[in-house]
Amino acid sequence: MHLKLPAQRAFKVARVARALAPFGDREPRLVTGRALAYRGRARLAWREGVVGYRAARRRSLVEASDCAVLLPVLEATLPRLGALGLVGEGEAHLALREGRPVVQLRTHAAQPPAVYAALEAAVGAEGLAGAELHIAGTAATFGQPEERRAGPDGEPLTAPLGGFAQAHAELEPQLARAVVDAAEPAGRRVLELFAGHGLLTVGLAA
Repeated sequence: MHLKLPAQRAFKVARVARALAPFGDREPRLVTGRALAYRGRARLAWREGVVGYRAARRRSLVEASDCAVLLPVLEATLPRLGALGLVGEGEAHLALREGRPVVQLRTHAAQPPAVYAALEAAVGAEGLAGAELHIAGTAATFGQPEERRAGPDGEPLTAPLGGFAQAHAELEPQLARAVVDAAEPAGRRVLELFAGHGLLTVGLAA
């Protein structure tokens, strides 16, 4: 992000071109969307109530009360996480369920009753569609904490938080269409690896 936008895009196209080089003469096709306020999911960390991102190549934490690349509805969730009163350290996954935030918290540290009450209140009155608190493999669930969005065929894709999905929902239909186009004509054998939440599977299965 320290580069101007045309340089960012040129850098990314060059990386994809290098990855495709062993497979013949395929040229990457640049499809652009918003450069800021586009991410529909994020993974953060916390330590003793401080919420943020890991520093590059370190375990140290950089506190973040805002994030320029997150969708505003998810960015607004960051201060709420810091206000939950979390103790110890752990990870937080943010995503959307039909436009509303969902949160998954994972830790090995026992949390005080106030954290459970705060999550229940956040789901009940403060706009979260769901929340899940995992402590050493045991989960407490509030609301509906699954990620849910429209798939490329218009039908909803629902999946648990923490799995792999594309972060730029605005560009998902173009990505899915490009993969299906590359797999045609019908009848070609396709092996899909790392299917994630199934964004590409829907089109390929048809």
